[in-house]
Amino acid sequence: MRAQFKSIFGNGIFVCGIIPEGPVRVRLIRQFYTPSRFARISDYVYFFLESNVFERDIRIWNYKMYLKNPVYVSDDREIAKYRRWYSQFYSENSPRIEENDLSW
Repeated sequence: MRAQFKSIFGNGIFVCGIIPEGPVRVRLIRQFYTPSRFARISDYVYFFLESNVFERDIRIWNYKMYLKNPVYVSDDREIAKYRRWYSQFYSENSPRIEENDLSW
Protein backbone atom coordinates (compact mmCIF):
# COMPACT_ATOMS: atom_id res chain seq x y z
CA MET A 1 0.00 0.00 0.00
CA ARG A 2 1.25 3.47 -0.83
CA ALA A 3 -0.35 6.72 0.25
CA GLN A 4 0.65 10.30 -0.45
CA PHE A 5 -0.44 13.01 1.95
CA LYS A 6 -0.29 16.69 2.68
CA SER A 7 -0.39 17.99 6.24
CA ILE A 8 0.54 21.00 8.32
CA PHE A 9 3.90 19.27 8.85
CA GLY A 10 4.58 18.96 5.11
CA ASN A 11 4.08 16.46 2.31
CA GLY A 12 5.08 12.83 2.40
CA ILE A 13 4.62 9.27 1.23
CA PHE A 14 3.66 6.37 3.46
CA VAL A 15 4.50 2.85 2.22
CA CYS A 16 3.25 -0.27 3.97
CA GLY A 17 3.80 -3.90 3.02
CA ILE A 18 2.48 -7.14 4.47
CA ILE A 19 4.66 -10.20 3.95
CA PRO A 20 3.13 -13.65 4.62
CA GLU A 21 5.36 -15.80 6.82
CA GLY A 22 2.98 -18.70 7.36
CA PRO A 23 -0.68 -19.65 7.35
CA VAL A 24 -1.59 -17.34 10.24
CA ARG A 25 1.51 -15.14 10.52
CA VAL A 26 2.50 -11.99 8.65
CA ARG A 27 5.21 -9.36 8.92
CA LEU A 28 4.21 -5.71 8.62
CA ILE A 29 6.80 -3.37 7.14
CA ARG A 30 6.21 0.37 6.99
CA GLN A 31 8.25 3.27 5.70
CA PHE A 32 7.56 6.96 5.97
CA TYR A 33 9.23 9.42 3.57
CA THR A 34 9.11 13.19 3.90
CA PRO A 35 11.54 16.01 3.15
CA SER A 36 9.99 17.99 5.98
CA ARG A 37 12.04 19.17 8.93
CA PHE A 38 9.16 17.82 11.03
CA ALA A 39 9.84 14.26 9.87
CA ARG A 40 10.20 12.79 13.37
CA ILE A 41 7.01 14.43 14.61
CA SER A 42 5.08 13.46 11.48
CA ASP A 43 6.33 9.89 11.67
CA TYR A 44 5.31 9.61 15.31
CA VAL A 45 1.81 11.05 14.67
CA TYR A 46 1.15 8.85 11.63
CA PHE A 47 2.54 5.77 13.36
CA PHE A 48 0.29 6.40 16.38
CA LEU A 49 -2.80 6.84 14.19
CA GLU A 50 -1.93 3.80 12.08
CA SER A 51 -1.35 1.66 15.18
CA ASN A 52 -4.79 2.49 16.54
CA VAL A 53 -6.49 1.56 13.28
CA PHE A 54 -4.44 -1.62 12.99
CA GLU A 55 -5.33 -2.67 16.56
CA ARG A 56 -9.03 -2.35 15.73
CA ASP A 57 -8.53 -4.43 12.57
CA ILE A 58 -6.81 -7.18 14.56
CA ARG A 59 -9.81 -7.43 16.89
CA ILE A 60 -12.03 -7.98 13.84
CA TRP A 61 -9.64 -10.51 12.24
CA ASN A 62 -9.48 -12.56 15.43
CA TYR A 63 -13.23 -13.14 15.42
CA LYS A 64 -13.99 -13.49 11.73
CA MET A 65 -15.23 -16.80 10.41
CA TYR A 66 -16.22 -18.29 7.10
CA LEU A 67 -19.95 -18.51 6.41
CA LYS A 68 -20.90 -20.46 3.34
CA ASN A 69 -24.11 -18.48 2.75
CA PRO A 70 -23.86 -15.17 4.63
CA VAL A 71 -26.65 -12.61 4.75
CA TYR A 72 -25.91 -9.61 2.54
CA VAL A 73 -27.35 -6.12 2.49
CA SER A 74 -27.86 -4.26 -0.77
CA ASP A 75 -24.47 -2.53 -0.54
CA ASP A 76 -22.70 -5.92 -0.37
CA ARG A 77 -23.27 -6.83 -4.04
CA GLU A 78 -19.58 -6.41 -4.84
CA ILE A 79 -18.58 -8.65 -1.93
CA ALA A 80 -20.88 -11.40 -3.22
CA LYS A 81 -19.37 -11.11 -6.72
CA TYR A 82 -15.86 -11.21 -5.28
CA ARG A 83 -16.65 -14.32 -3.22
CA ARG A 84 -18.03 -16.10 -6.30
CA TRP A 85 -14.91 -15.21 -8.29
CA TYR A 86 -12.57 -16.19 -5.44
CA SER A 87 -14.25 -19.57 -4.94
CA GLN A 88 -12.70 -20.85 -8.18
CA PHE A 89 -9.39 -21.17 -6.35
CA TYR A 90 -10.73 -23.59 -3.71
CA SER A 91 -11.83 -27.21 -3.92
CA GLU A 92 -12.69 -30.01 -1.52
CA ASN A 93 -8.97 -30.94 -1.56
CA SER A 94 -7.72 -27.46 -0.60
CA PRO A 95 -5.48 -27.47 2.49
CA ARG A 96 -7.16 -26.45 5.72
CA ILE A 97 -5.75 -25.05 8.93
CA GLU A 98 -7.09 -26.44 12.15
CA GLU A 99 -8.04 -23.72 14.60
CA ASN A 100 -5.73 -24.95 17.38
CA ASP A 101 -2.90 -26.24 15.17
CA LEU A 102 -0.48 -23.46 14.40
CA SER A 103 2.40 -25.69 13.32
CA TRP A 104 3.28 -25.85 9.64
